[in-house]
Amino acid sequence: MALLEEGFRYLSSLADPRVQGWPMVDSPVTVVSIVVVYVSFVTTVGPHWMRDRKPYSLKPLIMAYNLANVLASAYFAVQFFRHTYLGGGYSWACQPVDYSDNPNAVALTNLVWWYMMLKIADLLDTVFFVLTKKQSHVTVLHVAHHAMVVCTVWLVLKYACGGNNMMTAAVNSCVHVIMYGYYFLSLLGPSVQKYLWWKRYITQIQLIQFVGLVAHALMPLFVRCGFPVFFSWLCISECVFFFLMFFRFYRNSYKKLVKDC
Repeated sequence: MALLEEGFRYLSSLADPRVQGWPMVDSPVTVVSIVVVYVSFVTTVGPHWMRDRKPYSLKPLIMAYNLANVLASAYFAVQFFRHTYLGGGYSWACQPVDYSDNPNAVALTNLVWWYMMLKIADLLDTVFFVLTKKQSHVTVLHVAHHAMVVCTVWLVLKYACGGNNMMTAAVNSCVHVIMYGYYFLSLLGPSVQKYLWWKRYITQIQLIQFVGLVAHALMPLFVRCGFPVFFSWLCISECVFFFLMFFRFYRNSYKKLVKDC
């Protein structure tokens, strides 16, 4: 027990003092609880509850949700790049975390907190699948991706909010503009759906994203600048995992498309 307490004290000493006392940041309990409830609902509780019920008609709500996500992701993409690589003086190779009260660094920290809120809101993707009885969409890839992203953003906010970590948030926000833009347009009916021939390229963009992020995360391992390499390895491991999972999904979907043709 004493060893466990010592471990907690050590982890607390590593935390960014600027986020001390912030809602949902001080302790991992809230975020972990949200993720546990999410996984339990979308894999077990929700499907069981919907088993004898008709699917809910949520099209207007889902359309509004997708459009809101496009706008929010576009905002975050612009702000992340403005405060980092395209206005914040960030190095494209290796950028350390600025733990000071520099206005730009503080603004970035606040931005990441709201970004975490968006990633938590993204969990509704799967909840909508369950409530509309599209359980086949609730794959291991889908659930793992959402759950891991929420936990990772919390780790970044708690311990290393800034530096090379911001590339992932900036690039991913750009990808989400495209992704949720497609989701929104696909719900506008057949007159619009016929122009959505570029659906398969969304997964290709995601795969390219993971390759690019791995390349960027490798740089601090060779160009030392003080950035915590733990987060480089975390980014690399998650991107490799997601690349393999998304590639498998893409390959299987493409094979099915060819077979159907």
